[in-house]
Amino acid sequence: MSSMGLREQLGMSKDPDFVIDVPEGWSRRDVTSDSMDSMLESLKTQFMRAHQPAMYASMKRLVGEAFDGMKQSGAVGFYAPVDAPEGTFLMPASIIVRIKRADGGASLDAYVRTLIDQRGAEKLFGDPRTLRFEERAVVRVEGQEFINNSVTYLSPIPGSSRKRAVEFVASLVSLPQDENQEWLAAQKSLIDLCIASLRWRESKN
Repeated sequence: MSSMGLREQLGMSKDPDFVIDVPEGWSRRDVTSDSMDSMLESLKTQFMRAHQPAMYASMKRLVGEAFDGMKQSGAVGFYAPVDAPEGTFLMPASIIVRIKRADGGASLDAYVRTLIDQRGAEKLFGDPRTLRFEERAVVRVEGQEFINNSVTYLSPIPGSSRKRAVEFVASLVSLPQDENQEWLAAQKSLIDLCIASLRWRESKN
């Protein structure tokens, strides 16, 4: 069985890969069971070191649900603090990567207008190539309430005629009492800088 994608089989070039800068201790992973196990082991080490076993139990469930969601949404990978060196500060966050496509082979222009009009999407640091918008949702795990602060970024894939875009969805977990603290804003700013560093590699046939 051929492992080639449809675009390669039709003689078309593959979409270029990309690179972003991430904090120390973060890495890019595929959406696999091995990746989830590795991430959970890293989280367990961190929370046990901080004497927070209950927090780890809650995060373990959230991570499992997140992996299920990634698989269902067609995520192609994610960035997270996995296998970080001891002593590295790890913020409770991750960045999911998906490829966004318009229906029927159309461009994503209509979708982009919807993001701007209905979700308040704005240019990231004034760069028209990348849109950014925020959402938040309350999540309850075993009676504990958390806030999932998500920041979504959309950037068209070069050579796709705006028919495909890479979508980064950053999720930052906080407690309700942390909502107005400066550290949450600082984490969002750090993720903004990570996505702003997006660079495309030359595609290969």
